[in-house]
Amino acid sequence: KQDYATLRDWMETSGQTVPDVPFAAYHHFDMVRNRIKFTSALPLAAPVSCESPLISGTFPFARVEKFTHTGDYRHLGNGWATALAYTRAKKLKPVKNLYGLERYLNDPMETQPEHLLTEILIPLR
Repeated sequence: KQDYATLRDWMETSGQTVPDVPFAAYHHFDMVRNRIKFTSALPLAAPVSCESPLISGTFPFARVEKFTHTGDYRHLGNGWATALAYTRAKKLKPVKNLYGLERYLNDPMETQPEHLLTEILIPLR
């Protein structure tokens, strides 16, 4: 939540517009230690320069397998479990160094938790 507030503040001061919904890129899950490495992000039409702690970049993949989760963010683990089981069953090959993405299709400040829509994207080689 705080990350997206920082991004919104930067957007307002820089005059940038966002052509699509916010997302998070997950780089690593360590369920034993309960640690997750992720990047909170906003899509932009073109690369921009920004100051730390913000970064600007692109994702170097074109193919993804997409899944849609409906409901509270607390239950997104179920969506991820389904997505990962499907990709394993279909013998799809995920890219290395990026676990997946979540795209937040509606605003949790304006949407009841049971109606939240989240796309889970698994990048493929």
